[in-house]
Amino acid sequence: MDDSQRDSIVRAVVAELQRQGAYSGVQPQPGGNGNGRASVPRKPQSIAIIGGGHGGHAIGAHMTLKGFSVNLFSFYERELTAARERGGVEVMGGAQGFAKLNKITTSLDEAVKDVDMIMVVSPAVSHKTVASLLTPLLKDGQIIVLNPGRM
Repeated sequence: MDDSQRDSIVRAVVAELQRQGAYSGVQPQPGGNGNGRASVPRKPQSIAIIGGGHGGHAIGAHMTLKGFSVNLFSFYERELTAARERGGVEVMGGAQGFAKLNKITTSLDEAVKDVDMIMVVSPAVSHKTVASLLTPLLKDGQIIVLNPGRM
C-alpha cells in the first residue's frame, strides 16, 4: 500500500466518523437517558491500532494528530522500537507533525483495554488470527475496523 492509498483510507475513516457525529457504534437504548428518548452515543476518544508496520504507524500518528488518544500494538518489539524511543511518530505529507502516542505495547490486552475503537492494520491473512485473539478482550460498544492489507 502506498502513501496515497493509506492517506485515502485514513481520510475515509475520519470522514465517516465525522459524518456519523463520531458515532461509537453503541445502539441507542429507548429510555436510556431517563426521559423516554434514545440515549445519544458518545464520541470515540481512544483507538487501539493493531499492527506496528508502516500502515499502523501512519494511521496511529494521523489519528493522534486528529485528537484521538492512540495505543499502538505490535506482536513484534522490533516494529515498536523507534516509536517507543521517541514516544511517538513523526509524520510528513498530508498530515504533518510529531504524534505522541498514548501507549506503545506488545500486550494486546493492554492495547485494547478501555478503548472505544480498535483498528486492525495488518495483512488480511492475519485478520482471522487477530480476531480470535481479540474476542475474549472485547467490551460492549467497541468499534472494530479492519483495514485489509497484503504482503
